[in-house]
Amino acid sequence: VNWKQWTADTLPYHFRQAPGPENPLGKVKFVFPNAVDVYMHDTPAQELFAASRCAFSHGCIRVAHAMDLAAALLKLDGRPDPTALLAREVASGETQRVDLTHPVPIYIVYMTAWVDDSGVLEFSPDVYERDPELLHALNAPLPENPVCCTALSQH
Repeated sequence: VNWKQWTADTLPYHFRQAPGPENPLGKVKFVFPNAVDVYMHDTPAQELFAASRCAFSHGCIRVAHAMDLAAALLKLDGRPDPTALLAREVASGETQRVDLTHPVPIYIVYMTAWVDDSGVLEFSPDVYERDPELLHALNAPLPENPVCCTALSQH
């Protein structure tokens, strides 16, 4: 293939790694609507969760116990025996799509500072360079009707 003849817009090929134990997405991928096509996924490289550096993927979110999360989501969705359903789908060796009939809200929180279980303030590198925007927002005046407070007052 003469790769120089193609651009990202004109490439007539579609590349997809087959499901299996070496697939970097692991056994399950969680697709949810968002403007930047971020998704959550399992990983066969479970040792990465013990690493102090967290940015091993390309913007998507690795889930430590993805099969447990998938089973919990299916149970919330009212599926009978979600663990057996997942086992059947994974054992098929084929890519399977399982949609939820009831949407589940997803909130993604990116933190570069937190207090650990022993009360020690911890910091991590701001690999996505979000801290300046957050710091600017924290110095900004509060809006008249904050969304968080309005939403909480309705419950």
